[in-house]
Amino acid sequence: MIPALAELRGNGETLQLSSTQGDGWLITRTPAGPRWKHTVTSAADVTVAGSVQQLLLLFYRRLDLADVTVSGERELIAHWLAHTAL
Repeated sequence: MIPALAELRGNGETLQLSSTQGDGWLITRTPAGPRWKHTVTSAADVTVAGSVQQLLLLFYRRLDLADVTVSGERELIAHWLAHTAL
């Protein structure tokens, strides 16, 4: 595993990506690494909402967290982004 990606392991912390088009994804940080699940809505420690395009651009570092709606533990998505910039 790439060292920075090892930092994405966790103890059940959850990140919800919610698009305005109705799609959603839930990321659960487990001791073995992150797990993804396609889901429309789910309770999560942090939720990031925007259009699919905004979410993709956020993950490609073309948008900032200020350009999407973040609710919950902002530090969790900031940590995720800091450790997925390869």
